[in-house]
Amino acid sequence: MPGDSPPATAADRVAGSPRRAPLRLAAGSTRVDFSWAGDRWQHVVTVPFAGPCKEPDRTGPADQPQRHTLWHSVEDSITHPVDPRRPASPAITDLSTLGPAAAPTAILGVGHAGLGHCSLAVTIDADDPAAVRFHVACRLTAAWPGLGSTYLRDERWSVVAAGADEPRPSRSPHTVVWTYRIGPAGLVVVEGATLHSGAGPLSGEGRGGAAGISPVTA
Repeated sequence: MPGDSPPATAADRVAGSPRRAPLRLAAGSTRVDFSWAGDRWQHVVTVPFAGPCKEPDRTGPADQPQRHTLWHSVEDSITHPVDPRRPASPAITDLSTLGPAAAPTAILGVGHAGLGHCSLAVTIDADDPAAVRFHVACRLTAAWPGLGSTYLRDERWSVVAAGADEPRPSRSPHTVVWTYRIGPAGLVVVEGATLHSGAGPLSGEGRGGAAGISPVTA
């Protein structure tokens, strides 16, 4: 049923830690599923898609195939010659929910990595009820070039590069905030960031708009 969290499996239990069951938030037919991966949470956003898609949804009846676009969060660190601490996305290590357990109205997360700690709020988007909105805030102890959120969709990268609407701070600590949504219209930046996309390997330099990553203009 839409809005129900998928069942937990043995893979959700980390040695020496309590079980981290998958979590789901649904916005109409769009849904975001969080699962534990090693030392942090990862997620995938599933969006109904009317046209051809490489990844069909195999959970429905065989005689009623439905195709979806899948936005996979990229959580692994990107090798960077200057700052190897730079993550592809903020590392979220703890999650909680608001609302009924079977159909939460929000998923909240916190985590620490690199030069600061970050918080995440995932909700149904107020402007587009068929989309999920991501609000990210990171409290940093120093400037962190390349901070943002990274996704993989059909072998193409999308990078929400944070800090577009804010001047570079002259001193620390400081907070960087960015908001975006994912739904039938794709990945759309709401505020505090710019969107870049590209194909092929994603290097540390590529997150800034070079090496195969180019700003999205349309």
